[in-house]
Amino acid sequence: WNNTKSRVPWLAMSAGLDTNKCRNPSGSSRGPWCYDAGGTERACAVPQCGADPATAPLVATFENEETTDMPGTTSFWEWRGVEPKIDRSTAFCGEGSVHFENSFGEFRRGYRRDGAKGDSQYHMTDEFPWICMAYRIPFSSEVAMTVELKWPRCNTETLEPTTNDAGVQLYHNKYKSIYMTNTDHERPKIGHWLNIQNDGEWHYSCENLQVMLDTSGLEEFCSGTPVEVQRVLFEATEVPGSSYANNEFWIDEFSVSATQRTMTQSAYPMVDGEPVKAQLVGVQRFDTATGVTWQVSLTSADCNGPFPDLSIQDPSGLTASPPIRVQEHSELPGGELVVSFKGEQASFAPNASPEEVEKALDSMSSIRGTKVFRTGTCASGYGWQVQFTHTPGDLPLLEVSDDLLTGDATVRVLLLQDGGVLVGPLPADYMHFPVESPELVVVVNEVVGRCDEGVDCGFTFDAGYNPVLSSLTQAAGASGSYTITLTGSNLDPAADTEDEVQVHVGPATCEVTSVTSTTIECSLEQKPGFGIRAGAYRVDVIIPGKGMPTGSLEFDYALVLDSVEPASVTLASPATLTVRGYGFDPKFAANVVQVEGNACVVLSGNATQVECVISIDASGLTLGALTVDVNINGTTASSSSLLTLVAYSAPTISSVVPSVGSAGGGDAIVISGSNFQSSGLSVTIAGMACAVGNASANSIECTTGSGPVGTVLLVVKVDGSGEDSTSFQYVLGISHVSTNELGLGGQVDIVLNGEGFVSGSGAEGKAMLAIAGTQVYVVGLYSPKLYREEHEVSLSGVYVNEVQ
Repeated sequence: WNNTKSRVPWLAMSAGLDTNKCRNPSGSSRGPWCYDAGGTERACAVPQCGADPATAPLVATFENEETTDMPGTTSFWEWRGVEPKIDRSTAFCGEGSVHFENSFGEFRRGYRRDGAKGDSQYHMTDEFPWICMAYRIPFSSEVAMTVELKWPRCNTETLEPTTNDAGVQLYHNKYKSIYMTNTDHERPKIGHWLNIQNDGEWHYSCENLQVMLDTSGLEEFCSGTPVEVQRVLFEATEVPGSSYANNEFWIDEFSVSATQRTMTQSAYPMVDGEPVKAQLVGVQRFDTATGVTWQVSLTSADCNGPFPDLSIQDPSGLTASPPIRVQEHSELPGGELVVSFKGEQASFAPNASPEEVEKALDSMSSIRGTKVFRTGTCASGYGWQVQFTHTPGDLPLLEVSDDLLTGDATVRVLLLQDGGVLVGPLPADYMHFPVESPELVVVVNEVVGRCDEGVDCGFTFDAGYNPVLSSLTQAAGASGSYTITLTGSNLDPAADTEDEVQVHVGPATCEVTSVTSTTIECSLEQKPGFGIRAGAYRVDVIIPGKGMPTGSLEFDYALVLDSVEPASVTLASPATLTVRGYGFDPKFAANVVQVEGNACVVLSGNATQVECVISIDASGLTLGALTVDVNINGTTASSSSLLTLVAYSAPTISSVVPSVGSAGGGDAIVISGSNFQSSGLSVTIAGMACAVGNASANSIECTTGSGPVGTVLLVVKVDGSGEDSTSFQYVLGISHVSTNELGLGGQVDIVLNGEGFVSGSGAEGKAMLAIAGTQVYVVGLYSPKLYREEHEVSLSGVYVNEVQ
């Protein structure tokens, strides 16, 4: 326990765990574990919650693991100095995900623990074909999934197993690729992960591996043959190790299962405009002579408390006593943590986000670039893991003072990884301190080659060569675009490079339009499928041949409302509104929309529009302009010119011509009446849409769809104004058949008379004569063909759950 670097020793020692037995001091979701005699960590054979060997042998949620744990049933490989880590600052569901940065991640061998396959602890694609996961991939990252497969060799013509001379079944054992955003992977592919989105946002998707194998087109697979999956790997490749340009991505809610595993996101409940991140710990029931009592224990995902009082809604005629608070949740520590490094100091709040900690640390001149991850859990102690991305070598340990910290908490700083030599291309911006000119040495197959006599192969690293950023101005344009001007010195590229200056604003690229030694001008545009949420974003600049400038600048992306559709509503609510603009949160549930203080319930949305349903409270309102407010994370945009309240005028139908049409659809009809509006107008016949063409206040032209034979209901609806209905008749019948006698040779013309047939262009696709006889079915299946220094600052203290 005390000598291993793969665990946080004080967690075990503070719990009194001083012998080597199966236990779980870090709260890992994979369950108890221990070290064997050789010092290797081994999982204990205890079933994992959420993973049912019969239906889903692997479920990895990344919720309760420490950063230094192997998350769930996964293990990770170090690749060029960077290992995947648990990230508490972003997740598809809950509070944790696994972050890959130029690295490999493996869902390790032997994760089946039920022994259902005898000696084989892997899963078979016929039994567990579905692989599901949530992913977050930035637009610049190249990611592929690799699977190690074992399957019986077979004759692709006879589909018979292939054996050796002794009659023993022969097997293939190979690695194959599933393309995600990397479509040029080095290994043979078996298919694509369809509809993958690399927009930097969270998405959830599933693929059927058995179907993918059956339709791969690889001759070595015999269709329908079960395949054994021995490993599932993720690879972020094609990026030089230790490069500043990370090829990163995140994975959450990974599972292997017999049926497709569905996941639904839901927002945390809001109280006074703030999310309450409550998680259920347990419920106890107590039966008494006078009734039933439940004791509910809650914990907090963000370590904050106490919670608001629970309330009982709709007791269905029963007598219910109000909830009583038995124990309050621990309060979050207050004040500040003061961090010292090489004689400089910075501070941040004990509940600071990773971005806030990065900003505080990067404000010290002796630290040139960090990446921070939120770690731990509230109950066992939480903190921040700090990776020094551009400060070279073995560094002194961060010093943290709790003199300004309030609350019952203890601060610790641990060394997770000593900095050392980076293996791989060295970024030009990595060295930041004046040094003597070192000589370039080339090593090929361990043979050292030096510069020829008279050739200058020296380098001089000096802060005087650094580009410097001093200020930023921004001008808003149309459609959510901005023109950004950066000023400073030494901003033009080196003379011997043809590469272009790069500017990144948070997750987006700002297209550079002009560069001088003192200014850089770029254009930031909203792109389809990729929007920017309102807020402050760090501006990163790379000058070819010179690296990253000094000076930290931020860009403020505003929340803007452009339009609301429909532009008017009545008191005949509810009405569906589409609010368009820029800077909305791509997670639609995080957008709070109100109209004159009335909640508009958000149903869907992205960074450029949200759709919501509004019910207007008429009390105190007059006809005219309505104020629309959109709030995301404390940022609010308001407009009183996009939506108006108008008098209620329900649509009225006076006639439908013709009132009879073919059940096959395709008939043009004219609906006459009053109070029709082109905005929010819809026509349905028997519940199916009648495609609206021209429409005015008194007339609607639409084309019928197919429907059931008989008299049905035609409904005209105007959102926010009401609806009216009348009858419509669908007909389709045969009154006469020219002949009922057919020879076996065919080629006999048959004439049918009746009503409701479809004529004219396209009729061949809508009319069919079916005569009983031999039927032939064709079934087809289609599928398109480096070590970096790392420290951890952590907080721990007395922690109790809320009990009501």
